Amino acid sequence: MNPKRLTLAELFPELSLPSPLAEKVPADMTLDSRDVVNGGIFCAVRGSTINREDFMPQAFAAGALLVVKTSETDKAHLELFEGREDRPVISVPDLRKRLGVLASTFFGHPSRALRLVGVTGTNGKTSFVTLLSQCWRALGHRAASLGTLGCQLDHGETIATGMTTADVVENHRLLAQLVKKGVTHVAMEVSSHGVDQGRVAGLAFAAKVITNITRDHLDYHGSMAQYAETKLGFMIEGAPLLVANADDALIANAIPRMQLSGPCSRYAIHAAQAEVRALQCSYSLDGIQARIQGEIHHIQLNTALVGEFNLSNVLAVFAVLEQEVAETSAVQTVLNAIQPVPGRLQRVGDTSVFVDYAHTPDALKNALVALRAHCEGDLIVVFGCGGDRDVGKRPLMGEMASTLADQVIITSDNPRSEPADKILEQIKAGMTADIPVFVEADRREALALGLSLLSTGDVLLVAGKGHEQTQEIAGVKMPFHDASVLAELMAGAHETE
Repeated sequence: MNPKRLTLAELFPELSLPSPLAEKVPADMTLDSRDVVNGGIFCAVRGSTINREDFMPQAFAAGALLVVKTSETDKAHLELFEGREDRPVISVPDLRKRLGVLASTFFGHPSRALRLVGVTGTNGKTSFVTLLSQCWRALGHRAASLGTLGCQLDHGETIATGMTTADVVENHRLLAQLVKKGVTHVAMEVSSHGVDQGRVAGLAFAAKVITNITRDHLDYHGSMAQYAETKLGFMIEGAPLLVANADDALIANAIPRMQLSGPCSRYAIHAAQAEVRALQCSYSLDGIQARIQGEIHHIQLNTALVGEFNLSNVLAVFAVLEQEVAETSAVQTVLNAIQPVPGRLQRVGDTSVFVDYAHTPDALKNALVALRAHCEGDLIVVFGCGGDRDVGKRPLMGEMASTLADQVIITSDNPRSEPADKILEQIKAGMTADIPVFVEADRREALALGLSLLSTGDVLLVAGKGHEQTQEIAGVKMPFHDASVLAELMAGAHETE
């Protein structure tokens, strides 16, 4: 796909732009004035904390052909910045809502050339997109996943994106790049911030998935009600196929009341009312066995993934695949071949030590419950809470850990600008059960302590950072990867034995 580059007249057909401006072909489009190229368009969208209109002088100084900003009237119109002919500005009513369509048009509607599946939910997004893209590749498709781990392509190629859901212009640009590379299938994480800020506007989704709704990002959304409304809003906007987790009570109760634009395939391990069910489930440290019964296919699952919540992720992937793959044997083969996702209940070697990204109360609960089924001795957990984020979840995570684990080590997890000791005390304040609790702010020392407590039959969970490669303290990001540090500590222990 090599889209025709459009003129300004074609991009803004509602305006009668004067010549020669109307015939000019912009070189690029961006929301960041620092990324403006000579002959490009700068979209000066007003944000909640940043008014990009303040950066119009910098954009023109960098060679911007045009600036697009929000109109104060109900009609689009052309004006001149500082009265200069070489600094045209197009003001568009409700630019934030229109920007998705504008970006899609500029980049040649790349999402229409793809099978694009978007997933939202508090937990499971990264696992879902990684597992689905693995299956697509095994089926012979050129596939990519977008989200927390960046843009993952075939053969280990990665394109950094900087956040779970990039801004709306970057999303369309990235999809256009993927189409140019020959990608045909894309699985995309959609964060609540991304939905609320219109970052996925203008994207043509073939399917939308919602995994769960539990407490997170209340520092941004303000309340669980608003957070849930944002997540569910992504589904209401519609797609040819909708997939929802019927085991999540909030989702299960909301789906029948929602005015959905397409069919909804519900999946569940426990709920009886679901189109996709997991039956006869068996869990071990070596993986999961279950019978999956869908609307079209029935398969026997035998996967190396660990834990009930990973089975839930597999059901979501199955619900998408069974609507697009005709052969039952093909669906079973690719699902049984999937590999664990880095940092998502990731086993360190062949030990009883696991690393997980769990950084919300529900995610921590899911990880601990999943490992409890494989634990003959003590279940030990090392975790913390990030600084400059939702303070209210700290005691809740402390309560969850003390209730579900046998021994707890509280440590730092990206304290950012906050004092680590303050965060640790807030976590400890929520602990209710009378179990051994250790407080060690130094994360490396906390991991070493966790390993030293292990006895035969015990299981150690290190939660919070998962795949992350750095630890942010006082604004400085230092190298720190849980799985690597654990492997290093265990190797050192073996050397001294």
